[in-house]
Amino acid sequence: MDPEANLKEMLELAASLITWADSDEVGEHIDEDDAVRLAELVQALNEWIMKGGFLPRPWSATLENLRREAALRGFVDTVDATGGVVRTELGHAPVGDPEWYDLGAVYAQACEALGLPVRVGGGGAGPAPGRRSGD
Repeated sequence: MDPEANLKEMLELAASLITWADSDEVGEHIDEDDAVRLAELVQALNEWIMKGGFLPRPWSATLENLRREAALRGFVDTVDATGGVVRTELGHAPVGDPEWYDLGAVYAQACEALGLPVRVGGGGAGPAPGRRSGD
């Protein structure tokens, strides 16, 4: 079983069926062989995955990105739950440990990667406690 080849063929058949459905030929019969082949491919890939087989590369890459995003969000949420960061002459530092500058820098990078503003807490030169920069 080659999950990448399976997925490629499934997507080609699905695109073909969608093109057929969108065309003026809708009144005509669908190619039963294509429909049956698509169903077989879906079942084969499902069986492969359920038995512990690896995901096709496009799916596994998406899953890895989702895991990375969840980890970044967990990190950002943890820093936010402790008050965010304060601005210092060296950049950002967590409110919970204002001398941990490298953690503040990584927090700011995580916020940027997620498209979130940096939450500047009390004691810094930023917005009021509990507000994010740009709020």
